[in-house]
Amino acid sequence: MAEEALQQLAQSLGAHLAEGTIPPAQTPHVETLVRQLTQPVRLTVMGPPGSGKSTLVNLLIGASVLAPVRNLPTIEVVWGDTACCICTLPDGRERRMAAFDAATVASLLPRFVRIELPLPALRKISVMELALPSEQAEVERALTWAAGRTDIALWCTQRFGAGERLVWSGVDEAMQDHAYLLLTKADTLAANGTLDPTLAQLRAGADQFRHVLAIATTEAIAARRADGSIDREQLTRSGGRALIAAIMRDIDMGRDAARDRAELALHQFGQPVQAKVAAPSAAAVAAPVPKPAPLILTEPLAPPAPKIVQPRRPPPRPATATHTPQPVVPARPVVSQKGTALREICEPALGRIARHGREADDREEIGRVGGARLALDGIGAGVVADGGNEPRNR
Repeated sequence: MAEEALQQLAQSLGAHLAEGTIPPAQTPHVETLVRQLTQPVRLTVMGPPGSGKSTLVNLLIGASVLAPVRNLPTIEVVWGDTACCICTLPDGRERRMAAFDAATVASLLPRFVRIELPLPALRKISVMELALPSEQAEVERALTWAAGRTDIALWCTQRFGAGERLVWSGVDEAMQDHAYLLLTKADTLAANGTLDPTLAQLRAGADQFRHVLAIATTEAIAARRADGSIDREQLTRSGGRALIAAIMRDIDMGRDAARDRAELALHQFGQPVQAKVAAPSAAAVAAPVPKPAPLILTEPLAPPAPKIVQPRRPPPRPATATHTPQPVVPARPVVSQKGTALREICEPALGRIARHGREADDREEIGRVGGARLALDGIGAGVVADGGNEPRNR
């Protein structure tokens, strides 16, 4: 479905929210649908210090923005028409700067930093680097806070040891369902001869992650040449292409799922009043209209069973000497128009679900299959930065 159609779905649901025609219990679900249809997908990069989080953020947004400076707070990078950096200070005040400078920001001791940049990739994604505190109780609080602001989580690691496993075990299950375990600095591990056994060990014991991938982030960044072209072989060799393809496929699947739920919601609630051209008649206003049953958006909806009209037998005729009884031919079952309409809506969604199920079987070959879909705009050409300016792993 074209982007304009998705926006129209979101506008119709937004109008229902404004009119108050959605049951209060379903309002949060519809609000989430509107955001999923209109806003960039939210990626959160997390992991222990020195695991290469900042370098991965630079790869994803397509520019060398973050530097490996310690003692920085959580940083969010989003789309903005004009570049700026907004620091939330300890007293709650905000300080706005024209550009992000790591040393200057660190000296302010902010609680949160928001960077706005006009980068193509940020039209499709926003990226947050989560700073994890040292105390366990504060770590759990930070992860709980991040769970409500994350669509896809990427945990950077070198070994995913016992301490990291303990931290990750406290993560919300919804975030675990859409999480990647990234073995970073894969080039260094390969040089030491430990890449393959480490990756095999992670894949054997990290089944709570959607993907387990290895990536040499600095090599992936350097795959973009000075003239803007991309060395695809180097991008593939670094693991960057497989990561980008996996993220793009998850974005597409998430958008398809949101579209299906939005279509079902609009079928349940109908078009909002402001979207109707003709005003309702006085009789229609006077007559009370029963409200539809609440739509549980988190539960799959099955089409209603067809309504079967049982054939009626004709009344018996008086028996005569010349009359021969005729066999009764049953009438054809009549399917309700409502059942047919809902089935027409559900069948495309069921087809997409079946297609995504077949795609999931090929996940082990995602670097080869997904790489063919690598876009050259947004996350694509904009996903790697100039190799001459790439920072060291943070």
